[in-house]
Amino acid sequence: MIKVVCMKNLGNTFRKLRLHKGYNLSNTARDIISVSHLSKFERDETDITVSKLLLLLNRINISFKEFIYINNEFKVDHFEELIVNMRKSYLSGDLKFLNKLRKDEISKFELTNLLSYKLNSIMIEAITSDLTHNKIEQANLKTLIDYLWQVEIWGEYEIILYGNTLHILDIDAVIMLSSEVIKKSIYFKNMLSYKRDLFGIYFNTIRICLEHNKLKEAEAYLYELKNQNIPETFILEKIILNFYFGIFKMHTQYKQGLELAQESIYILHKVESLNHALNYEEYLQSYIKKLENE
Repeated sequence: MIKVVCMKNLGNTFRKLRLHKGYNLSNTARDIISVSHLSKFERDETDITVSKLLLLLNRINISFKEFIYINNEFKVDHFEELIVNMRKSYLSGDLKFLNKLRKDEISKFELTNLLSYKLNSIMIEAITSDLTHNKIEQANLKTLIDYLWQVEIWGEYEIILYGNTLHILDIDAVIMLSSEVIKKSIYFKNMLSYKRDLFGIYFNTIRICLEHNKLKEAEAYLYELKNQNIPETFILEKIILNFYFGIFKMHTQYKQGLELAQESIYILHKVESLNHALNYEEYLQSYIKKLENE
């Protein structure tokens, strides 16, 4: 039987949550585990299986992610903290801190030989290259592509990793991997947090396809998104999708496409999504110049 990952005070954390939720031992344990076993678990005197823990958490209406977060004294895990720091440093253009983050991940890789740390360092290098325009070593690109291709089921880690690195890959690799995204993320595609990250991957793929004049592929991804049941709460995603439809339409109906793209930017300004508005405004101007030079 698979035991719960070894962490301190799991039982004690569960007990506190159970009491805060107003459940007694008997009602919580019913049809899942014996009262005595649950009592010992709450005193951290014994382990329970993952399946039993999930059932118990469901009984008191706490998600596993919430439970681990609380047990970790309300601190996010290493990867989540890394992503927050990386994005904050990127937006502020803090190359010094980005380089520190990358070196820290390399040091962890050298110490543990865990591939995830190596991949994290490549991801940070990719984000940094967007500011410095430095090229990524071919060996690192190969490590990244090999990993993404061989993993059959993509979880949150792979989706975030690919979403932050696809801009450093050649167009054929992007089309190949992006075409596999739906298949590789099949188990998680209906989870809202994953769906947002998947939209980000599609938007970046569309952008890269447009920049490389892969209009057929860009059109396929645009309609793949349009035909999905986009939740009403995904307002930002709907605006960005309209923006890229505008960019795409500029190839055949320049005026109408330009108006649609400009309208999308205007809406971003109105909802005070200023970073996105400025980003897409800059991209639109560069794309206008691209079309003028063709």
